[in-house]
Amino acid sequence: MPRPKQMNDNEVATWLAVLLDTAFDPAHDAVQQQGKAQLLALASDFTHYPDDFPDTRRAQLLLRWVSIWLPDDWWPRLQNRVRKRRSRVGAEKSDATNHG
Repeated sequence: MPRPKQMNDNEVATWLAVLLDTAFDPAHDAVQQQGKAQLLALASDFTHYPDDFPDTRRAQLLLRWVSIWLPDDWWPRLQNRVRKRRSRVGAEKSDATNHG
C-alpha cells in the first residue's frame, strides 16, 4: 500500500510554488483550466487572508488539490522538485552566511 501523501507545514510556500510551476508548465498540459483556476484561488486566499489559513490548513488544502488535479504518479516528481528547491535555498543561505 502506498504511503499517504504529506507535506511539511513549514514548506507550504515551497509546495505552492512547485504546484504553480507544474500546473502552468507549457510542456505539460496535465492540469485543466478549472484546476489552474482553483490553485490560483488558493494562492490568492493564502496571500490575502494569511491569518485564516495556518500552514497546517494550507498543507491540507494543497494536498486535496493534488489529489483532485494531478495523477498519482506525479507525486514523486513533485517531491523531487521540492527537494531541489530546499537544497537550493539551503545553498543560498549558506552562501549568504559565508559572504555576509
